[in-house]
Amino acid sequence: MLDELNVDDLGDLTPQFQDKVEDQIIKLGNMREKVHGIKENYDKKVDSLYTQFKEIENLFISGFFEQETLGDIKNSKSRQQGIL
Repeated sequence: MLDELNVDDLGDLTPQFQDKVEDQIIKLGNMREKVHGIKENYDKKVDSLYTQFKEIENLFISGFFEQETLGDIKNSKSRQQGIL
């Protein structure tokens, strides 16, 4: 079948092919913009999560959670003794 085709047979299809290539270029450009937007949002979320992690890490280092836990235990014991 391909042996029967020549350049003249495909000549009329050249503009269609060029249009399809341009359509694909536009679609790829749109996809690139979407991916760039997703990456920016991801980067913002990662930065926010990192900041939150550092804040929690600093609370652990400073002993904040240890003090809070001991306070909760003492309060719990006080409540239980009040009930008994």
